[in-house]
Amino acid sequence: MARRTPPPGRGGTPADRLTRAWLDEDDDAFDALAEEFIAAGRDGVLDAALRKLAEKYEDDAVAECAAALIEVAEVARGGPGFDEAQLVMLPVFPEAGLPDAAAIAAGLPAAGVVLPEARLLLAPGWRLAETIADASPVVLRQALLDILAGRDPAGLPPAPAEALADPADLPPALALVGAILYAAPPPAEEAGDPDAQEAEEAARAEALAAAFDRWADALPEAVSAGAMIQPLCLPSQFAEQMGEVPEDGAAAELIDFVTMAVEEARGETVVARLAPAPDGLAVSLRTRGGRMLDERVFPGGPDGLDDALARRILAEVAEIE
Repeated sequence: MARRTPPPGRGGTPADRLTRAWLDEDDDAFDALAEEFIAAGRDGVLDAALRKLAEKYEDDAVAECAAALIEVAEVARGGPGFDEAQLVMLPVFPEAGLPDAAAIAAGLPAAGVVLPEARLLLAPGWRLAETIADASPVVLRQALLDILAGRDPAGLPPAPAEALADPADLPPALALVGAILYAAPPPAEEAGDPDAQEAEEAARAEALAAAFDRWADALPEAVSAGAMIQPLCLPSQFAEQMGEVPEDGAAAELIDFVTMAVEEARGETVVARLAPAPDGLAVSLRTRGGRMLDERVFPGGPDGLDDALARRILAEVAEIE
């Protein structure tokens, strides 16, 4: 993004001060003001600041500021019993049934997927992943505080019972929501030689990823229901991941494929079915009335199409069986 151009003057509303700190690229001032307004529950100030930016700047610039506000909201510092706490989510992409949220929440904290000096807390019950990804900074911060206090995060309600009732028609992405608590600053923030610190951080991340893979691979089918379970992430990381669809390759082919099918459906609801294939992922499209529209096997592999990405694309225009 080109350097921000701040408006003249030093006074103005709280939203003006926040906007000015962002445009001045004064990260310390921006973070301090964002923390002040988030802690006070002033989502209105944050919304006003984003509206002011939107009046003069492109959507990408506004989205960058909105993401920075989320990053402030999803971390709390200096609370009772912790130096730092992070709001996290465990994304799950259902396949043929609903995974056992209680069993996953009970087993994951002991699986070594967070640092030994950290503690993982998970709230009970599935949430719609999009509810977390679309939540405001104030809602996310309050959810973090609720979890830390042992309360259910009211601002991130459980997925509606009707959305989970039919195992064959589940939402494309669900999530458990939780918190990681550090009694002392996370190791990556400690002073030291930058190169050695980077190497240590990479080794820790690799060890945690390996622990997660072992845990996920060992889940009984009765618990996982064949779902694709992704590693813990911050809400800001999930929102970015879900917002990015490659503009070329197999993903672009799928977009063209489903677009043509929707046109051929002539207003009827399109139903998609996905199934693993020897060379990748088989996708078939039909109308709700049963009329076949098209089917194709899309290549897998690093440059191909995985199930999670396919579901993200298809969920925009079709029902997924």
